[in-house]
Amino acid sequence: MGDDLKVANVPEKADEGVGKQKEPFQEEPGEGDDSLFDQLMEAIGNGGRFQKRFNFLYNFLLVILLTMPYLNIILVMTIPDHWCHIPGLETTNYTLDEWKDKWLPKENNSGKMKYSSCKMFVENVTDETPVGELAAASRHNDNCMYGWDFDRQWYSETVPTQESWVCNKEIYVSNTFAAGRIGEIIGTFLFGQLGDMYGRKPVFYISIAVLVIGRTLSVFTSAYYYVFLFSIALGSLASTSVFQSPLVISMEVSDEKTRSYIAFLQCAGWVFGLCILAFVAWVVRDWKLIMLVTTLPNIICFCLYKLLPESPRWLASRGEMEKAVDVLKYIARVNGSKLPKNTYSVMEKIRDKKEKFYGLASLFANWRLGKNTVLMVIAWSVSGLCYYVITLSVTTMSGNPFMNFFWQSLVELPGYVLGKVMSDKIGRRWTHAISYAFGSFFCLAAVVAQTIGADHLILILITLVKLTLTTSFYVVWLRTIEIYPTCVRQTGTSIGGTVSNIIGITGPYIIYLGATIDVRLPNAVLLIMILIGFSCSVFLPETLNKKLPETLEDAKAFGKNQKFWSFSLSK
Repeated sequence: MGDDLKVANVPEKADEGVGKQKEPFQEEPGEGDDSLFDQLMEAIGNGGRFQKRFNFLYNFLLVILLTMPYLNIILVMTIPDHWCHIPGLETTNYTLDEWKDKWLPKENNSGKMKYSSCKMFVENVTDETPVGELAAASRHNDNCMYGWDFDRQWYSETVPTQESWVCNKEIYVSNTFAAGRIGEIIGTFLFGQLGDMYGRKPVFYISIAVLVIGRTLSVFTSAYYYVFLFSIALGSLASTSVFQSPLVISMEVSDEKTRSYIAFLQCAGWVFGLCILAFVAWVVRDWKLIMLVTTLPNIICFCLYKLLPESPRWLASRGEMEKAVDVLKYIARVNGSKLPKNTYSVMEKIRDKKEKFYGLASLFANWRLGKNTVLMVIAWSVSGLCYYVITLSVTTMSGNPFMNFFWQSLVELPGYVLGKVMSDKIGRRWTHAISYAFGSFFCLAAVVAQTIGADHLILILITLVKLTLTTSFYVVWLRTIEIYPTCVRQTGTSIGGTVSNIIGITGPYIIYLGATIDVRLPNAVLLIMILIGFSCSVFLPETLNKKLPETLEDAKAFGKNQKFWSFSLSK
């Protein structure tokens, strides 16, 4: 298969070497570079064997591998049940519960009395205390003096159990997640720019290297807090580009009808990766082994270096015509077709096309477009923050943490399917609103379940919240693509994702409030956020069966004549 890449060099004279292969396709006057390239790809095959093989390998199988190191940090940062270590239990006949009852005070947690995790009884009795005064001797609560004991039912060791990141140091866990999110924000900008400057292929492999190095480094640095934070941020730099680079390459050489399928294929790989991660962690149980076992296999990606071509569209835009045509010849050969005679001249036209640049300010060019942008950014932020908080919540839920993570991951697949089916049947607007409406209902039910102590219902309700958020995420992404024209689509998507990630930094601290103040707080915050998202979703215009904006002027007027109570059903 690797030999297929060794294609002949293209002669410097335009169109030599390709002219005897296939008749030229007709170029329409005034065609944009996107249209010209799409016509060229249609001529050599934009849905053939090459695309199918590429998508299965890079947008499914490798996504499964890459998903695991991206989110393994969530499982290894779990804080199990813990209590103050009191020396001497092994020399008595007390059971563990009797020993806790003797030495640990109880605290009210959402109406339930539980043994304190951070306090112990200290008796005000010394060897000199007169016997007659022993009954009057009092004892008081104090911080854990001898360290902590941990429930080892599910984990043999996690980062917090090894480093004692509990009680007054529990904030370290939230800081770790926040460092990862900050790294993700920086990496999105950094690798996005590098991808445009140096190509999708080198950025993809640099991203894998950064991810592997960062996660591996964290295994050896947990004792050095700030170095550990740096390693987590380093590994998270590439969390977007490892998925985005192969997705962009594939979409640039595929027909428009299969692009949604490609995105869904990545979603499926994501879900499979998360589910496998849960079972790997369950078997391994030790945080260092979990990190290494789910990270190091990604080195295999470098063995496939020769099978990943650079984007021919990007090569043409950089003036590297010979390399671009080489890639197109390779794609044509795998698909069993030939290059048109005018391939070289078309690629030169694509290179010479000058696109007008629209900055961030163009998203606020008039009141209507500005309103749509603000509402879309809020919707991105709501879905992103709530999804992140729900994902992190597995570290604080009772029961089997691995099965909790598995069910939350598995439910994403029907969530994406539901979003696709419903948005095509009843429209984007009402699918978006309905997903938020059900999400708020399940959040409210979860708060009630936590209040009455119905722990068996909480996992089910939180999983259903994750289902609705996954559906809303799909629709947010779809509406962003359709509301904005091509000239500002990337800008609109970027601003939505960036603000969402910035807001997402607060996610770990919302979980921290639930762990330290009231377990109901995270779901109460999610309830408020989802209701805000619902309010925004219904005021964004419908796009199903509508003529989508093609220019900035179209976007300024899009949705102007739509009525609030209108429905757009599939035809």
